[in-house]
Amino acid sequence: AQSPLKAVEAGADVALEPQDIPGAIAALKAAISKGELSEQRVDESVRRVLAAKAWAGLNAERLPPFTQIDSVVGSPAAAMKSQEIIEHALTLVKDDANAIPLKLRDDEEVLLVNVVDAGDSENPSDSGKTFHEEFLKRHAKTLFITVNPETPSSETKLIREIAVTHRTVVVSCTIRIASYKGSMGLTDSQQNLLRALARHNGPLVFVLFGSPYLLNSIPDLPSYALAYEFYPGAEAAMVRAVFGEIPFVGRLPVTVGDFPQGFRLEKPDRPQ
Repeated sequence: AQSPLKAVEAGADVALEPQDIPGAIAALKAAISKGELSEQRVDESVRRVLAAKAWAGLNAERLPPFTQIDSVVGSPAAAMKSQEIIEHALTLVKDDANAIPLKLRDDEEVLLVNVVDAGDSENPSDSGKTFHEEFLKRHAKTLFITVNPETPSSETKLIREIAVTHRTVVVSCTIRIASYKGSMGLTDSQQNLLRALARHNGPLVFVLFGSPYLLNSIPDLPSYALAYEFYPGAEAAMVRAVFGEIPFVGRLPVTVGDFPQGFRLEKPDRPQ
């Protein structure tokens, strides 16, 4: 019941799908009674939610026409707006070796390591597929390896050895968040692999989909680009940004490691 309270205290307007709805309401009321949460703060969220509902026309028509959802949400205009949103969210936090935008020789083989967390019924374990496909369109000579929670340590050791033989290493990492998933993050073996790759003697590009907080655990990563989402459109947009086709214009919505909320890495040659 404390999770919804902490979410509201952090700025959330909606306590989404709490496991214990009566407990969540009781926790919010108790916090207001104790002066830990002000009524003004709750009123601000209520006004924003009501304003959003009015903007969507829900004040005039309580239930939207469900028969039109596919045509409205799936329209070309909606798809373009979705792509625009994710492209503006992409955030570059670190690029110590100036590896982005990625510049590759035609004859150079790149090692692309796809690190994924455990899939579940809500999030199938196919993360990184679109990133790989879009990457190949731009650089065909790419060795692709996926590391999931079941990958044995003998294979992660081999990946470290393979990385040494490549000048450029790109890591696509996905940490998905889902209601009642029961876990969030990577295994110790996966994190140890990333720590080893962080010491790579050559260009290293690290991109992260989903939770942005991995830098708290592995601060030595020399490259850190965030998409926050993990659907195919986010992966495709990230490939374009990594190759310099679109700029990184997003800013951190939260503090990550030593980087404060609102931060983004400003590069002198970043397109405007």
